[in-house]
Amino acid sequence: MGILSEEFTAKLVKEKEIKSDLKVRASSYVSMTVDKRLLEDYPDWDIAKENKKSVVIRRPKTHFGMFEDRVWTILAKMGFTTLNKPSLKLPVTDDPSIPGKQIDVLAADDETIICIECKSSESMTKKHKSVEINEYDKIMQYGNKVLKKVFSEKHKIRWIFATNNISLSDNDRNRLKEMGMVHFNQDDIFYYEQLLDRVGAAAKYQLLAKLFRDQEISALKNQIPAIRGKMGGFHYYSFSIEPEKLLKISYILHRVNVTNEDGGYQRLVTKGRLKEIEQFINAGGYFPNSVLLNINTKKDDPLYFDKVSCPHHDSTITEPVILHLPKRYHSAFIIDGQHRLYGYSNTKYKT
Repeated sequence: MGILSEEFTAKLVKEKEIKSDLKVRASSYVSMTVDKRLLEDYPDWDIAKENKKSVVIRRPKTHFGMFEDRVWTILAKMGFTTLNKPSLKLPVTDDPSIPGKQIDVLAADDETIICIECKSSESMTKKHKSVEINEYDKIMQYGNKVLKKVFSEKHKIRWIFATNNISLSDNDRNRLKEMGMVHFNQDDIFYYEQLLDRVGAAAKYQLLAKLFRDQEISALKNQIPAIRGKMGGFHYYSFSIEPEKLLKISYILHRVNVTNEDGGYQRLVTKGRLKEIEQFINAGGYFPNSVLLNINTKKDDPLYFDKVSCPHHDSTITEPVILHLPKRYHSAFIIDGQHRLYGYSNTKYKT
């Protein structure tokens, strides 16, 4: 696995390389520079720029290439720190003579790894993909070992089967669910493009909440000073928290991207309003009103808190505590205040 891992890591890009590749991936065209004397070898290409001895030629990307690059671009703009070059192959066996599985899109950060298989059709069609889907039983088992060796054992891994203009059968969708793969269609991709356009890299946490729901965020510092009170027979907590911490555990149910299980009622954030909030905060403004959360807990695992010794107060309904927030993705439902949360997260303020 050592040699194969080195070949694998050679196809990974970071930082400046990601920015450079992003320009190519975000374009609707495939471009290349050729010697003028060879121009007749490219009859289906258009001339984009003419130099003294060479020309830059281009042609539209295929629908498949465009879809793959759209998905790659979303993850790059979300701020994942490692992505793939084209033709990345993941080892699927110890036998070096057996070619690896091509991974269309791979993205990783300090905690997570996302691998995506992209399938596209020019027009909407219904296709059976059971053969391709079933291949992933073995691919994921061995591939996950390679990924954890290349990155780390602590990394969480999620595989996505992304389709464009392809309607999967019920059997295919059920099989994906059995295997632990997530299905994204063209509407899901469009949703994250919209969200990115409005909130920038903070959109990443909405994606992580969906992919790693209820999985632990081991590195999260979750002990927060709070006021514990009681209202209408229920306990509530009032506290201040850094936006980047809240984003990691929070999620929003937007109307345009929910499942029947979740249901959704919030509109997608308004870009103009978000920009006004950012400008207001950067000019020294602040919002004294709260973001309203619902913390997901189970009966056998309620919110934990430490009492704080504070003998000199006269309240009979509130007390100071150290609240232990859940260290899990998708554990804090933003009921109200998404614009303020995203507005603060997109400014220099971190409190």
